[in-house]
Amino acid sequence: MSKVLRQKAANGEVYLFSQGPRKRMADGKQASSKRISYGKILADGSFQPNAYYQGLSIDAKRDLGIEENPQPSELEKQLNNTKISRGRPKEILQGFRKTHGDSYLLMQVAQQLKVTSLLKQYWPGIWDKLLSIALFMSLNHEDSLYLIQSWSRTHTLPAPSGLSSGNLSRILDAVEEDDRQNFLKDWAALRPSEDTYCVDGSSFSSMSQYLRRVRWGSNKEHDPYEQINVLVAFGNESHLPLFISSHSGNIPDVSTMEDFAHNMYGLDVRNTEFCFDRGYCSVNNITTLIKRKHKFILAANSLTAGYIKHALNAIRKEELTSLSSYNDDKELHGITREIEWSYQVNGEGKASSTARLYLHIFYNPQMALDKQKHEFSDIKELERELTTKPIRSHLEKYEKYFTIHWGSQDPYAKPEYDAQLKKKRRPVLTPPASFSMKPVSQKGSQSMQRGLFVLISNSQSNCWEAHRRYLKRTSVEKAFMNLKTRIGLRRIRSGQQSVVDSRLFIAFISLILVSELERRMSDTSESSALMRKYNPELLMKEFASIDQYHYSSKARHVTPVTKKQQELYALLGVDSPARVMTEAEQARCEIS
Repeated sequence: MSKVLRQKAANGEVYLFSQGPRKRMADGKQASSKRISYGKILADGSFQPNAYYQGLSIDAKRDLGIEENPQPSELEKQLNNTKISRGRPKEILQGFRKTHGDSYLLMQVAQQLKVTSLLKQYWPGIWDKLLSIALFMSLNHEDSLYLIQSWSRTHTLPAPSGLSSGNLSRILDAVEEDDRQNFLKDWAALRPSEDTYCVDGSSFSSMSQYLRRVRWGSNKEHDPYEQINVLVAFGNESHLPLFISSHSGNIPDVSTMEDFAHNMYGLDVRNTEFCFDRGYCSVNNITTLIKRKHKFILAANSLTAGYIKHALNAIRKEELTSLSSYNDDKELHGITREIEWSYQVNGEGKASSTARLYLHIFYNPQMALDKQKHEFSDIKELERELTTKPIRSHLEKYEKYFTIHWGSQDPYAKPEYDAQLKKKRRPVLTPPASFSMKPVSQKGSQSMQRGLFVLISNSQSNCWEAHRRYLKRTSVEKAFMNLKTRIGLRRIRSGQQSVVDSRLFIAFISLILVSELERRMSDTSESSALMRKYNPELLMKEFASIDQYHYSSKARHVTPVTKKQQELYALLGVDSPARVMTEAEQARCEIS
């Protein structure tokens, strides 16, 4: 008979079975062997045979060597009555020492922002595990998530156990869409409505072929993988994220406005100003924002649009470049023009309503000069190519800036079959017979328009205030940088869509903690020379020297906190960890 193997289930029962012999298949591969089950050992140690085992002969049962009524020893009885942790009985553990200062800081920040209370409200059974995963992603972004259990053995977390790799999928799968939406709705209600929220999207690569939103799209980082697009709304003044959502990788930014407006309506976000870059500018998107009664500041993606071109034609160059329109702090010229925007209220047909919009037109003389220099350098480089060795992929640029006579050769000829090379090929492109540069006036871009850019708004009538708020949209770009670097979400490593959505949600919680920490550091660095010496990584390293001791059946305590660490905690608005822990804190540190 084959050797009897054991496999322990999650409920504590042990199943007994044996593996049959493997046979070589015709294609050379080994077939999976047949498993023969005999029964299971219950939690009390008794053997419960199945029908197959009961049908065996006495000799066959003797050969298997299964003890049907085992009598546990005294040591086994003692261990069965003892909770096991890390492979040893709890009473045998002499204690542990864990890093406490860094995770304590983020847990206090989560409590002050009411993130902890919202997690308890919607996930009362696993809130501590979700917060522990968020802390892991904030403090240890270099490691994969499945290593959180080993990391929790050296760091204090709200959930010190139950974070094995097998439990992670069940925990993430329990974060349902309805609870996520309610969390985001309550979180949005806590944010100030007078804040301006910058909206932007970014791509996250994935090698999984089973995610339904993974598609090929425009990847700014040039990763050779399919991607998921993630949209984030980030506060200019609060420096906290408001919302996160994911879209298919092949959907461009300009096509996500309608979905974003529906999400804001579902979250009861009203009278809030949003800021968008030029990638979201289109006539339909402007109309959508007006219909939803959202305030917005939107960068124009083209100066040739009808409503912008009409306003620019009515502006004299002397008026735009005058001293009265110049701002010496920003080194820009700026003026504002008011226009009427016509749109359809419902369905197709004639425009049935109008809205007032402000066009903030800015002119940067230095930018115009730099673009002109860059354009002239490109023209000179194209001229050198035409003289020496033309490049076929640059034919459109040649035709744009030069009048060319190619002679007998046809640069646009189709490839012909080469019998010697056995493939199609085009003849080598030689320098043209003659060419001449077109006049500057025929290039299609006037020197004035090189330094122009336009902001569109329905809420800000002052061009300089609109410009100040638009420049703060770098905060959302920094948020994506934190998601990809500090939180470790550059590439999505999961093949289940529900798990990916849950990981994005927990990454959103982690982004809240990281962003709030950076905001507090930035606010205090202006008045504190001590805080100016630290960046977020060095600050966490400074607090990581604070440890927590735990002795079995004895009180817990924290290692001494230095005067400098106490000052740093105070600057961040957090009390220093108490040397002697309270009973509630001790209960959270119990090993289960």
